[in-house]
Amino acid sequence: MKNIYATAVACATLLAAGQVNAQVISSNKQMLAPRTCIVNPHPTSQGHTTQLRGGGVPNDDCSSVTVDNLAGGGSLTYTGTTVGATNIGDAVAGSNLDLGGDTVFVFHAFTTTVCTDLAIAYCGTTTLPAIYQAVLSLTCPMDADFVNFSSGEFTSCTDGNATIYWTAVPAGTYYLPVRGEPATAGPYTITVTATACPTAPANDDCETAPALTVEATCVGTPFTTAGATQTLDPILCEGFTSANALDVFFTFTATSTSHTIGVVGFNEADAMVELLEGGCGSLTSMACADATFPQTLAVDGEVTVEQLIQTGLTIGTTYTVRVYDWGHNSPEHNFEICVTEGEGNNIGIDESAVSEWTVFPNPNDGQFSLTYIGANGNVNIEVYDLTGRVVYSEQVSLAKGANHNIDLSGLSAGNYNVRLTANGARTEQRLMVK
Repeated sequence: MKNIYATAVACATLLAAGQVNAQVISSNKQMLAPRTCIVNPHPTSQGHTTQLRGGGVPNDDCSSVTVDNLAGGGSLTYTGTTVGATNIGDAVAGSNLDLGGDTVFVFHAFTTTVCTDLAIAYCGTTTLPAIYQAVLSLTCPMDADFVNFSSGEFTSCTDGNATIYWTAVPAGTYYLPVRGEPATAGPYTITVTATACPTAPANDDCETAPALTVEATCVGTPFTTAGATQTLDPILCEGFTSANALDVFFTFTATSTSHTIGVVGFNEADAMVELLEGGCGSLTSMACADATFPQTLAVDGEVTVEQLIQTGLTIGTTYTVRVYDWGHNSPEHNFEICVTEGEGNNIGIDESAVSEWTVFPNPNDGQFSLTYIGANGNVNIEVYDLTGRVVYSEQVSLAKGANHNIDLSGLSAGNYNVRLTANGARTEQRLMVK
């Protein structure tokens, strides 16, 4: 569930929870790690500076654009140019989208009446390298209220342009900024496609959370996050955070001072599990689990298991469990959940299994060391961004106990997956480039 970085501009990554800022995507195609960044390529204490390039364009000001109706299952195609645009009135001075300098925007706007999944494709845009502003503004001029994208990729458009996705966007009116700068100003084509959201699950809200029965051993109950909306912000867990949190809720009443919550995700469902205490209006996070993730992509029958073990609970107290599909990238978002007494629940985790390799230090600025303890032989090392795009690849011969350096300093800050294939086995680990 899913931020786009520009290498051609100065971009500061904000890792603190709750900080949301402008996001951009550049044509270097190393993109889409879920982080946020403030982009201000030409900082100035004067705020906006007028950038006139000709006679102006009719959609230079968001207040002058026609707001189109966009139905679920419908699409809109916008064409225009950023040549002649100004940055007057684009954003509230000092806000996160007030980029100033040579950065200008033109705008389009549309209204949806139901929850929709949105795909915004720049296929046919001839101005390359293109820079895209991966937010939808709720206000005109742009201010702090905007919706971050969920994911994106460069494969759907045959000309190499980006398609950017927003998941579970509530009904409302949205302003689509189209970014232009001296090096990239020119004509564009944008297609906005809306798909109605699936029906929200019954436990989409804390108030409708079903009560799970505490068992002696794990008895999984099937659920899904398909159609879920976000109730609480994503959290930082195990060193990683998602771009959104389409969450569902459960409760259980403690029968012991220690309990284990087990969640099994199917077909790439990557569960993030959070334990909370208090009422629905005043929930306090106690612990979380996000230690595992899909080891390979699109493998039928693959499961990913999370165990959250919590001690010091009060017998008779009701606790809340929150689950969301990290990245929301699985096709069905299906999982099973159980709660057991004590520490551990035998839900399929091999407690004695030891990985044959590790990458450290993690997170890091891009200089990583891989320690290998598997059998001697040729090893294929691949690094993927969160859209599945290979951003680093090499094949080396490693002996047991070897240390091998991996230089990822050229990658944008964010989360990546490292895949190691050796002796017919393929495993993955997450890493973060700061």
